[in-house]
Amino acid sequence: MPAAAKVARIAAKVVLIGLAAIALIVGVTWSFLQTRRGGELVRRLALPRVNAAIAGEIQLGRFAFGGDRLTFDDVVVTDPEGRPALRVARIDIAFSPLALLRRRVDIKRIDIRRPELALIQEPRGLNLARALAPRSSAAANGATSEPEAGPGRGGLAVDVRALRVNDGVIDYRAPADGDDDSGHLNITELAIRAIEAVSSARSMTGGGVAPASRSRRTASRSPRSIAMDSAV
Repeated sequence: MPAAAKVARIAAKVVLIGLAAIALIVGVTWSFLQTRRGGELVRRLALPRVNAAIAGEIQLGRFAFGGDRLTFDDVVVTDPEGRPALRVARIDIAFSPLALLRRRVDIKRIDIRRPELALIQEPRGLNLARALAPRSSAAANGATSEPEAGPGRGGLAVDVRALRVNDGVIDYRAPADGDDDSGHLNITELAIRAIEAVSSARSMTGGGVAPASRSRRTASRSPRSIAMDSAV
C-alpha cells in the first residue's frame, strides 16, 4: 500500500505540473494575441480562410484583440466582380469571453464607424448579398442562398445588447433597362442607436429600418429600443 500511495502522490504532482504548464501556455497565447504582432498573425491566418468560403472578398487593414474586445479597421467587402459593396472605417465589438463557455455569444456593444454601402440591385441579386454568399452556392447557380441547417444541429445563443452606427452612407441603385440613374437612393449622415437590438437562440437576426429625411424616429418595446437619424 505504501507503494500505491507513493505512485498516487507522484501522479498528482504530474497532473498539477501539467495543468500549470497548460495554464502558462494559455496565458502566454492570450497575452500574445493582444499584441500588434498577435493581431496581425490572426489577420493573416483567418482572412484567407474567410475569403475562400465566400463568393466575394473581404479586405481588412488591421485586426486587434483586447481580451474582451475585437477591433477591425479599414474593412472593405467587394462583390464577385471586384466592385466595393461595403467600406467601414472601424468596427469595435465588446463581448464576454466567459459566456462562450456556455455556448452563448454575449456582445455588450457593437460600434460601427463611417460605414459606406454601395448597393446595386441586379437580376442576380443584391451585390452585397452575393459577395457574402457561400462560394460553392454562388459557383453552382450564381444566386444567393442560405445553407440549410442540418437536423439536430445546435446553435450558439447570440445576444447584442447595444448597437451604434455613426456617419453612415448608403447609396442604393437599381438600374433598369441600362439606365444607371433609375431607382437611385442616397442616404447620408446615418446614425443608429439600438439597445437590446438582437436576441436569438440560434443566430443573429435583425429588422429593417426605413430611412428618414432629416428626422428622428424611435421605436421602442421593452426592453428593446432603436433610434435612427439620417439625411436623404
